[in-house]
Amino acid sequence: MSSIFNFANLLLYGVPLLCAAIVMILLISAVVLKVRTAGAKSWPQTPGAVVSALIEQQNDEGTLNYRPLIAYQYQVNGRAYQSDHLAFGRQTSWQ
Repeated sequence: MSSIFNFANLLLYGVPLLCAAIVMILLISAVVLKVRTAGAKSWPQTPGAVVSALIEQQNDEGTLNYRPLIAYQYQVNGRAYQSDHLAFGRQTSWQ
């Protein structure tokens, strides 16, 4: 039985196309992060203060992970800010 959608065609075309799509998504994500990082260089510099700093220990199925819990405050143009973000985008995992 001959079919366009046979296993050989899937291996020949489908897998490389899927890999190319994944690579493109990763490249686009890297470019977006680079643009956001470049934009941050123009932000005004200001002193800040650490409000609290802790290390949280998590036991995930026998694996110990540690996560920093840091809160800080600062002022820009007379307006006060407080945050606990340590990186751009999603929260990263800490081990």
